[in-house]
Amino acid sequence: EVYQSLHNNGFGFHYLSGSPINLHQRLRYFMNHQGFPEGSIELRHWGLGAGTDAILSSSTYKLQRLQKLFQRFPQRRFLLIGDSGEKDPEIYATVRKTFPKQVLGIAIRNVTNASPQEPRFKNMQLFQNAQDLARNLEVLINKTIIHSGLGLKPKNTGNGGN
Repeated sequence: EVYQSLHNNGFGFHYLSGSPINLHQRLRYFMNHQGFPEGSIELRHWGLGAGTDAILSSSTYKLQRLQKLFQRFPQRRFLLIGDSGEKDPEIYATVRKTFPKQVLGIAIRNVTNASPQEPRFKNMQLFQNAQDLARNLEVLINKTIIHSGLGLKPKNTGNGGN
């Protein structure tokens, strides 16, 4: 629901995973079945030789792909959503440092029950479930709208302004 709401409000989606390319069809089926919005999917090309990602660590792969994406679309702004299981917080912090004007915010699903006070989560919104994510994204989007002059308009949440 959270991702569909973003999609319905004009956000596009690009899914990046360290999973191998031969899982593309199964991942696409899973995402469609679970109600994820349509979007491009980028997966690792396993193999030997030029044009493969086999020798790259998962974090190097993700960082390189995100850097290329941000360079390809310099006018786009991105919400980065990942998890605390591996290196998403560190990768996203590096991307934000390199492309500060393009990163609207970072939301990390806390799958490791880590303390939100850990330095790796500095200036990131941690969430446990979809409801947490929805609240955190509303805060991120509203801050961005107010402070950056984006032409986006937040939806009325029906909470009376509280």
